[in-house]
Amino acid sequence: MYQINLGNKVLYYPSSDSACIYDTKLTEDIGQAGEFSSKVPPQNPLYSQLTQGELFTIFRDGDEFWRGEIREIKTDFAKIANVYCLEDLAWLGDEFLPPAQITNETFAQRFQAAIDAYNLNRPSDRQFTAGYITNVSSSDLCNWTTEYGMSILDSLRECICNASSDP
Repeated sequence: MYQINLGNKVLYYPSSDSACIYDTKLTEDIGQAGEFSSKVPPQNPLYSQLTQGELFTIFRDGDEFWRGEIREIKTDFAKIANVYCLEDLAWLGDEFLPPAQITNETFAQRFQAAIDAYNLNRPSDRQFTAGYITNVSSSDLCNWTTEYGMSILDSLRECICNASSDP
């Protein structure tokens, strides 16, 4: 069973007559931020609270399944809100790292430093936690470069690609 929250309030619940949405579409690709779209009728109790940037969470059987934020809301002639959301992975693509040459760091240290840089000024519901990192590499310490205009997500992708291509 699925439930969708807007912030910490229930936007959709299957057996509810008022907390309803329709024409839902969830797109997920490996290594890319997923997308979610749906239509919210004006009868939904949270209709007036739909705002860009609001946290949007999908639960499956009580567990968080997907999390993102509202990026666009368009209302049609019948006042039905067409809501477009991007997955939380996109947040890392919105933040940029300052250019730097980093030396003598392990992959895990570089990965954690990028996540820490993102989390620094974020509320707890918008933060990431790095899990257990296993890297089989010929060298423990590596050199990393962040270039002007490189997002945190770009930096993490480069770290992963460079670490996996070590002989």
